[in-house]
Amino acid sequence: KGAAPTKKALSAWLAERDSFTAELVEVGGERFDIGQAAAEGGEPEDLTPHIVRVAELAGLTRIKTAVEEDPAGKGPARFRRSVQGQVSDKARYRVVSIETKRTTSRPPAPFITSTLQQAAANRLGFAASRTMRAAQQLYEGVELPGEGAVGLITYMRTDSTHLSPEAVEEARAYIERTFGSTYLPEKPNRFASSNKAAQEAHEAIRPTSLAHPPQKVKAALTPDQLKVYTLIWERFLASQMTPAQWDATTVRIEGGVDPKQPVVFKATGRTLVFDGFYRVLGVPTSGEEQTLPALAERQEVAPLAIEPEQRFTSPPPRYTEASLIKKLEAEGIGRPSTYAQILQTIQDRK
Repeated sequence: KGAAPTKKALSAWLAERDSFTAELVEVGGERFDIGQAAAEGGEPEDLTPHIVRVAELAGLTRIKTAVEEDPAGKGPARFRRSVQGQVSDKARYRVVSIETKRTTSRPPAPFITSTLQQAAANRLGFAASRTMRAAQQLYEGVELPGEGAVGLITYMRTDSTHLSPEAVEEARAYIERTFGSTYLPEKPNRFASSNKAAQEAHEAIRPTSLAHPPQKVKAALTPDQLKVYTLIWERFLASQMTPAQWDATTVRIEGGVDPKQPVVFKATGRTLVFDGFYRVLGVPTSGEEQTLPALAERQEVAPLAIEPEQRFTSPPPRYTEASLIKKLEAEGIGRPSTYAQILQTIQDRK
């Protein structure tokens, strides 16, 4: 009951169970393409018999179908055809091929104003104004026991990814001491600004000193201050760490219920070989590519579920605060000091 799980939640659920999703690509030795031809009168052709046959070959039994009209749908999307059934215990699948290519993910640049606001919106659900309020307080100074008022971050209105040599050396020493030399690149990581109009009058947003880790100053911070400070701390350290390494993998799985008409599924994803900067930021689970478990050729696998589904192109999603800030920056609209006010003005006028 209720809404279907999000892609992020489903990806995490599958990864925890060494499971994955795979797409049907061949039926009986021929490429699978459900297509959508027009029948007489211009109405979309009813492909239900074809869909049912493919579902049977894939391993569904006790199949039930239903058709629902969507008045807002256009063309083939006007009618939704659903197929339900049970996975047959006679369905057998095995891995027939595995192709792997090594790829890397580079660490992100330290925060500038726009990327801090985007990260806080995506990860914390903070409005830009809420993020900047906490950052302003961290910059102006927080009372720390035995130290007095201490500014914990550098200036938070900046479009520069530049870091001072002293800050870089402090980060490198901390990384080697805390995580080991394998997490320390041979040379410091440097980042060019993605904004051609950047004035770069200040450094990137970073902790003023790594002597104040989030856990050490936690008791002196408000919940919002701690969350924003932790984001800044982790991003700064990650920016000076080694890349993560992945094996990008394509797996072909063959099987079904009829050996004379086998069905082939293809799973694409990646497995983490070395975590690199993810040691600090955490391994992402919500990207377009799923994380595959370790597999071997000829290994038998079993379906958790078989879901007949056809996807249609979706319109662009509405802007979130994070995506709107990114668009403003890309179009050269506003400055780091005005992004939060622009968003507030838009919201006040709705």
